[in-house]
Amino acid sequence: MRAADGSQIGFGMATAVYPAGQQKAGATAILNKDGTVVVRSATHEIGTGTYTGMSQFAADTLGIPIEKIRFELGDSQFPYAPNNGGSWLTASVAPAVMGACTELKKKVVDIAGSWPNDSMQLTNLFERSRQEQIQAEFNSEPNREEREKFSFFSYGAIFIEVRVDPFGQVRVKRAVGVYDMGRMINPRLARSQILGGMLFGFSTALMEATVPDANVGRIVNPNLAEYHVAVHADTPPEFSSELGLTTREGEVLSWLSKGKTNRDIAQILGLSPRTVDKHLEQIYSKLGVENRTAAAAIAVKTRNLKQ
Repeated sequence: MRAADGSQIGFGMATAVYPAGQQKAGATAILNKDGTVVVRSATHEIGTGTYTGMSQFAADTLGIPIEKIRFELGDSQFPYAPNNGGSWLTASVAPAVMGACTELKKKVVDIAGSWPNDSMQLTNLFERSRQEQIQAEFNSEPNREEREKFSFFSYGAIFIEVRVDPFGQVRVKRAVGVYDMGRMINPRLARSQILGGMLFGFSTALMEATVPDANVGRIVNPNLAEYHVAVHADTPPEFSSELGLTTREGEVLSWLSKGKTNRDIAQILGLSPRTVDKHLEQIYSKLGVENRTAAAAIAVKTRNLKQ
């Protein structure tokens, strides 16, 4: 197939499958007198969002604002955690974090009857406990019975359109990736990893090549000056992306990005203000943001808002 400018058009399709692993892990949760909670685990952060994701798990389990959570990692004196590889860190450390926070909440409720929501309740709690801190620890491990009974995998399908001009220059014109990876803990981080993975694939196919010396067998381009890898400058300025929103949520977000108030949106879509508020709560949760400004910013940069 040829385009109007004489370029040849090619289409490609590939599938992806990767095991959803889980390892043993531990975590400690500590309630301080100021109402903050410190959660610790000997995991590490390589840019995949461990700090953010684990803080979300802790805040959700305890039912407190994420601003009151401090997640600490990178210390071998903390409870054991596996290395950050094999796409198993979240599935491994999160159960430990949730377990530690659940145990902490039980301890606090046993002492005070409920979780403290103000300074007076905090003071009474620590006077009763006679402790400077209240701490709980939890260790998690894979469910062997489930792992033996079921298979756990993530799946994907990628479709590509490329064009090759008469001079042999290759351009990726369109790329569609569809993935099934279970529950997205943080949609923004997940979307970033998906886009990054696709860009890695483009780089591998079009730019990267190891050149060996046929006489001695050594690699003659063992550096980033001659072994080319895709960088920010090689990526497109915009991505057309599905945000995981329902059609109605997409409509609400679309009007929100145009500066409409909740009341305006309710009138335009024929909804009650309360219904609009509920849609916005779902939108914030799915996009991993906390307010309308951040959600609107994502909407402006995204062309397709419907699932």
